[in-house]
Amino acid sequence: MHCLNRIRKSFYPEHYFPDQPSEDIEDYMNHFLDVLRQAILCHGDISIVYWWNSNYTYIDETGARQHTEEYLRLTPKDRFYGAFTMWDTEVQCRDMDAINAWKRARAADDVE
Repeated sequence: MHCLNRIRKSFYPEHYFPDQPSEDIEDYMNHFLDVLRQAILCHGDISIVYWWNSNYTYIDETGARQHTEEYLRLTPKDRFYGAFTMWDTEVQCRDMDAINAWKRARAADDVE
């Protein structure tokens, strides 16, 4: 969260870092982005964000959305037209309260 906060603040350097040279801010941003890149690579989220084409959809007897036979006959390229991204994927998050408590118990100083 520290890295994300510093990246956010870097959009307003005159407010958050008025006396810091822009080269220093740039160096920090490169460092923070690399830390985030490593975190994403090492803890990759495999949650599925999927595309759904409601033009070829019906609700079955159980209430679930299904694709029509017509859709299933389309080529993968043709299936894409009219599809949109579904953002309703559930993910398993980590317990940030427990992570922050662990961090505070092991902090080298009082800096958050």
